[in-house]
Amino acid sequence: MAKALFNDYYFLYMNKKNLITLILFCNYILPALAQDTTYYDANWKVSVVSNATYFRLKLKKGAGWQVKDCYISGKPQMEGAYSDYSCTINQGAFSYYDENGHLYHVCHYEQGQLEGDEILYYDNNQIRTEGKYKDGKREGEWVGYFPSGKLSAHASFKDGDQISGNFFNEDGTRNESVNEFSRANSYPGGLRAFQRFLIHNLHYPDAAVNRSVEGTVLIGFDISKAGKIENIKLLRSVETSLDKEALRVIGLIPEWEPLIIGGILCDSYQRQPIIFSLEEK
Repeated sequence: MAKALFNDYYFLYMNKKNLITLILFCNYILPALAQDTTYYDANWKVSVVSNATYFRLKLKKGAGWQVKDCYISGKPQMEGAYSDYSCTINQGAFSYYDENGHLYHVCHYEQGQLEGDEILYYDNNQIRTEGKYKDGKREGEWVGYFPSGKLSAHASFKDGDQISGNFFNEDGTRNESVNEFSRANSYPGGLRAFQRFLIHNLHYPDAAVNRSVEGTVLIGFDISKAGKIENIKLLRSVETSLDKEALRVIGLIPEWEPLIIGGILCDSYQRQPIIFSLEEK
């Protein structure tokens, strides 16, 4: 049935007058040479340098590992620490940056769980949202702001659930278009509803079935703050007929639940895999 190291190159001219410079230079680079460097592609899968989008510098520090993830440009993407070599258990303060080097997210972990303060920032360094986590869940008062600094939301959380919230337009009037402090973008009704949509609308092209072609097509698209699907693009190809079908079915989506941050509806971006798999009856 068809169903759907970072490499630094150092050059040094030396004579007796710059012997002290050489000593200082060596003291500086020796710790860097002890770092592990791993390259990743755009999906954060281990890659070779020529296909890399990111790279990771990892250095043993005390009982854990200090990590700095960078864009291939060399600018930081994340800085933090892990308690295990495989870097799956976050521990301590973490900072995240965009491709321009702007800090947009700071938070804290205890043994892999969010704990304590979390702050998101706008590009102008204005706080976007702030609040606290306890045992990996939102707890207490959380506040959201517009880029101007004006209040956009004030919500209370208990054990990760929003128990109350007030939301505002930038002029101070009540915002009746939202009732959630934050929400990821998603297909209306969630994953199961999206699966039903695909089962109903996705057709396995006969040409691909006859040649037993399978694979996962990756589609990217923008989601406006109104929930409209825009700028649909093919990100990873499998085969022409499968690519066209994946693009077609994404184009049929009438709307998507838009992203909400701090009580504000936001434009966002989605990468959606469409899996084509052939199974025998």
